[in-house]
Amino acid sequence: CGTVAGELGLSESDTAALERAAHLCKADLACRLVIEFPSLQGIVGGLYAAADGEPSLAAGAIRDHYRPAAAGDDLPETVAGQVLSLVDKMDHVVGCLSLGLVPSGAGDPQGLRRRTQGMLSIVIDGRLPVHLLSLFERACSELSIEPESVRQPFMDLLAQRAHAVLE
Repeated sequence: CGTVAGELGLSESDTAALERAAHLCKADLACRLVIEFPSLQGIVGGLYAAADGEPSLAAGAIRDHYRPAAAGDDLPETVAGQVLSLVDKMDHVVGCLSLGLVPSGAGDPQGLRRRTQGMLSIVIDGRLPVHLLSLFERACSELSIEPESVRQPFMDLLAQRAHAVLE
């Protein structure tokens, strides 16, 4: 997240809050409330973070990082939330593709199409000037995945979703 924040010219305090949010954003998955009500993922995390005294920007980014969850869903409210959501979605997509979990036909149990469409919505509708292929390369590096092993499935998925979004 810090590298993307630097590329976008976020302030030092915004970058620090974003990195804190990235560190904490999945902590709410350990609570039973989120297990019982998965739709509260992120929302509960943001509330817990705020109650624990985390900066409001970090708590908001945690709350928003699952957005957009579906086509037509709201985008994250802040740039920090958009960056965190984008990085989280890219990590998920790249990780799944590296395991051979490529959507086929109507099957997409890992939600890769939805996440890819969410990334495109953040970049296009949120006007976030991020180069997705650079983010893809960074995700591969961070996850110790050879980019060439997942580049074609990623490009196919990105092209399919871009076609759907732009249509």
